[in-house]
Amino acid sequence: MPLAFAAGAVVGVLGRMIGLGGAEFRLPLLIGLFGFAALSPEGTSTPSDDPFRPPPDLPEPA
Repeated sequence: MPLAFAAGAVVGVLGRMIGLGGAEFRLPLLIGLFGFAALSPEGTSTPSDDPFRPPPDLPEPA
């Protein structure tokens, strides 16, 4: 637990100092230091979820 707390503190301080959310530092620690598996992302939205896309029966605007 102390290692996780120290790693979280370092990631939080570095992320806030340079204005990032911290994922650039957090992910390498989770994968390399703590042994978490690196999984591929899975998309959850489809083109039909786009509110600005016209329905299929209407022509595209020119």
